[in-house]
Amino acid sequence: MYGPDARQAKMFDRVGPTEVVGPAIASGYSLAFNKPNMKVKAEGLPNLKPNTDGKAFGMVFELSRRQIEDLSGYFGGYEARDITVTLEIGTETRKETVLAFVARRTRSDLKPTAASIELTRKALEENGAAGSFLEELKTFEVIHV
Repeated sequence: MYGPDARQAKMFDRVGPTEVVGPAIASGYSLAFNKPNMKVKAEGLPNLKPNTDGKAFGMVFELSRRQIEDLSGYFGGYEARDITVTLEIGTETRKETVLAFVARRTRSDLKPTAASIELTRKALEENGAAGSFLEELKTFEVIHV
């Protein structure tokens, strides 16, 4: 999970208890807020955008098949895709293929809300993201709704 959804309490609220595997970096992607929100037309929801030079921070959770189905229903407009990430567990790093929810449709003219950026910041801090990911959040122009 990435963006605000990387918060452990949020995941618990959505699907119940889960095992936290650990923080991960998705190379070849960047965090974007380019998934249209059907309720607020100018708002972009979090998404992983393919980007050759990019890196996106997220959390990997161990989910049951039922929990994945529950998330699939919750994340309308997203599809589950296998992506390769580098897991960072303690001093160990390893590459692993994980399931990520990626937007089916995107638009380049969308912006996140200030609240979405703040929740993403909290998720990054909670999960020990490098400062560069926190700095990246400051580059997003926000909308106020």
